[in-house]
Amino acid sequence: MNWAGVLGTPVQQIESGTPKVFDLPAFDGYQDPKKIDVISKIAENAGRDPRMATVAVNIIRAANVKPRDYKGQAAALLAWVQDPKNVYYVNEPDERLQDPFYTLKVKYGDCDDVAILLYSMCRSIRLPARLVISGLDKRGKKVRYHQGDRNFPSNVDWAHIYLMIGDRPYGTPNWHYAEPTLRVPLGWDVVANNASALPEMQQREFAGTEGLAEGETRFGAKFAAGALLAGVVVLLWRSR
Repeated sequence: MNWAGVLGTPVQQIESGTPKVFDLPAFDGYQDPKKIDVISKIAENAGRDPRMATVAVNIIRAANVKPRDYKGQAAALLAWVQDPKNVYYVNEPDERLQDPFYTLKVKYGDCDDVAILLYSMCRSIRLPARLVISGLDKRGKKVRYHQGDRNFPSNVDWAHIYLMIGDRPYGTPNWHYAEPTLRVPLGWDVVANNASALPEMQQREFAGTEGLAEGETRFGAKFAAGALLAGVVVLLWRSR
């Protein structure tokens, strides 16, 4: 498969056994909306795989959701990924972007991994989905950005990623926030609610953008891998 064409960025495979590992060497130079676009393409690609649709449908059936109850389907998928028995939330020493099938296999991941998994499940059954990032501005105010918004807020310490899910596959959907790392209902949003359960969203000394490359934010720096890979992003991909 031409992964560079799928993700819209150069991709290089690293020989590291199973699962396969890829790096995206241009990723570190992108501004945050472009990074979000690449992440969504990872999820969209997995969502086209019939195996992901099977996973999603089995979850929905087990929750006794009726056909065409699209909001109920979204809520069932959200509740499933929120359950630590299914996906255990962990922090990472350096950033990895896991393929959603890998996350299903190992049953753990951080906020971007769980968001990618939930996004791919939704898209596998044609539920609309958009990524959302949130953080604190220099005054300590919570701020969010929705994938596709025209204006991208500047001077924000971005710290968390989650989703919005649409409640219908056709026409204009109603959008509902989906926080996949906490046991909260569909519609709960960290910006509009108490963020005490998310330490990364707590008031702290504002990191700002000092020392970062032009156009980069702390969210961008988060998605740069650590010393071992010198600024490239690692993608753990399922075996073929």
